Amino acid sequence: MRLKSVVFAENGRGGITIDDKQLGVIDNEEFSFVQPPVDSTAIPRKVSAKPMAQPKPYKPMNWRVPLRLSLGAIAIGGIAAGIYENTQVVKYQKAYDSDKIKSIIDNDKKNASDAQKYRNFGYVIGIAAACGFTLTFFF
Repeated sequence: MRLKSVVFAENGRGGITIDDKQLGVIDNEEFSFVQPPVDSTAIPRKVSAKPMAQPKPYKPMNWRVPLRLSLGAIAIGGIAAGIYENTQVVKYQKAYDSDKIKSIIDNDKKNASDAQKYRNFGYVIGIAAACGFTLTFFF
């Protein structure tokens, strides 16, 4: 390769690299370069250019991740609510068994019944969401 009387203009701090050697180039001054002859006994080396980075194709968002996070959160919340309501059922059952006044007994009985409904609802929602969470791994 030969470069004879080449002028680089407005190249800033840019230079030229040949065979992994950086050659200094002065802006708006004449530059010449003569590559030494190739040794005929030398083994030719392959020159491979790195491929240009290709833009990644548009890939729609994976629906599994947000669905799994949502179902997992619902499952944990439902089971936690069921456990909490179970403690309320036990509390109201004890109060119902120990109270002697009819108005208090009726109130405790109603509270225990409501807590049982909420407990069952929490467990059903939690188990259903856990099943949905598990199913997302099969698709």
